[in-house]
Amino acid sequence: MNITRNNTIELLKSPVFIFLAISLIVIGGLIYLAFSLTPKSGQSISDSVIEEGNNQVVNIMAKNGFTPEKVTLKSEKDTVLKVTTKNTIDCSNTFVINELNIRKDLPLTGEVEVRIPPQKPGSKITATCSMGHYNLELSFL
Repeated sequence: MNITRNNTIELLKSPVFIFLAISLIVIGGLIYLAFSLTPKSGQSISDSVIEEGNNQVVNIMAKNGFTPEKVTLKSEKDTVLKVTTKNTIDCSNTFVINELNIRKDLPLTGEVEVRIPPQKPGSKITATCSMGHYNLELSFL
């Protein structure tokens, strides 16, 4: 079989080759998304936690729920949640932690700090919106 430049160009233009090339690109993209959205095993402290002095600080966005929705923190350490709003007019403009008797009315746009005292290892705290529809889960290692 003699492969020439013209044969190669014809092969590249064929519908079967184009279909296979597009299929491989789509499948590769789906595999990439699947692995990038899967939590990393053995991950201990959430990537969203920042150490500032003696505090661990977490930036939370409150708009149509809380982002991130789950945070893993160090136990036995003071925690500061910096809850930010940006034109938030839904029920997530109120931040509630019933276990700690915390209820903060958030501004339409701005930032409010919520201080959480040190927690024991294995503790979990759930923050909610005013209606209990949106949750933020805080786990302490």
